[in-house]
Amino acid sequence: MKKQVSSKFLFITISFFSISFFAFAEPILVFEFEVPGEKVPHIDLVASVACSDPNLECDFAYLESYEAESLQQLRRSIQDARVVNMSFGFEEPKIKGAPRPDEDFDFDKQRADYIKLKDELHGIINAYPNVLFSAAAGNGSSEDPGLPGLPLGYQNMMFPAVYDSENILSVGAIATDKIEVTKLDDYKYAPYSNFSLFEVDIVTNVEKGRDGKLLVGTSFSAPVAAKIAARIRQKHQSLTAVQVKEILIKSSYVQKIDKAIEASRDWLENGRSSTVFKAHTAYRKIQRDSWIQGLGGIMLAKSGGPLVEDVAYQCADNYGKALGLLSITQACLQAHEDRLFTSKEQLDKMKELWSLRGI
Repeated sequence: MKKQVSSKFLFITISFFSISFFAFAEPILVFEFEVPGEKVPHIDLVASVACSDPNLECDFAYLESYEAESLQQLRRSIQDARVVNMSFGFEEPKIKGAPRPDEDFDFDKQRADYIKLKDELHGIINAYPNVLFSAAAGNGSSEDPGLPGLPLGYQNMMFPAVYDSENILSVGAIATDKIEVTKLDDYKYAPYSNFSLFEVDIVTNVEKGRDGKLLVGTSFSAPVAAKIAARIRQKHQSLTAVQVKEILIKSSYVQKIDKAIEASRDWLENGRSSTVFKAHTAYRKIQRDSWIQGLGGIMLAKSGGPLVEDVAYQCADNYGKALGLLSITQACLQAHEDRLFTSKEQLDKMKELWSLRGI
């Protein structure tokens, strides 16, 4: 494994929200698989987002192969991190017998390597329960981010985003570089972004690259979430990874909340015969879009809508200052009321939705 350390910022800051007045910044670890021959290495583009805040220490680790054994080398790097960004994903090899351009393709070996890699990486993530892993939800079923997104977890088993670990945050994308409060009801998934009411935790913006153009892919929404999480963990160092994940989910604006509640009830009551399940399992895009329209056009993510950064910081502050007297649910509802002027009726509905979705 090559471990690169560049653009690394070590600093001391004054904090009034921790036991000690002086604390080091909590680092983000940008973990990537290297793809040989890329014109602009993927890790460089991801780092341009994840490491853009000079007040956060940022470190890098990448592997040059998909060999499962090499993942063990990551443990040393992860030990020093509080947030790890994972802007990559891998899928189960296609069915045996499918046409292949490479006649030497060994399906059985590829599948064995896939299972080993999947299990090794899952084991490493589970070994660090207090590290939050921000994982890209993925871009459809192909490396081409211009193709339509798919229901994550049903048609597109994209790991690590679909691992069931509590310390993984699966992040979908909105094709904008900034979430504006006045447009919260209008945001949609980016066309390429995978989606799921079950496996995608939050949806957030991407950023612009050095050329001023909008970066394309959930690879660039995951580090936006990672930065927000790292800032929260830097300021509130007693918060666990699972608590920060809950704060981010509950700091999202819920679009079409009545329809979102209705869809959640439909799923809980009817399971595989529910419209939600049909929307997640329809293979044809036109059919899938029809089912989603039948759900009232809700955003198919656990959060129900776009992450609002200021609400997340306010929620963390509320929870930290309450010294255990408020739950995260109460702290985030208060933040929604303060930052977005959310009505009491809407707050009650958000609380009901979170309960239905087990958040």
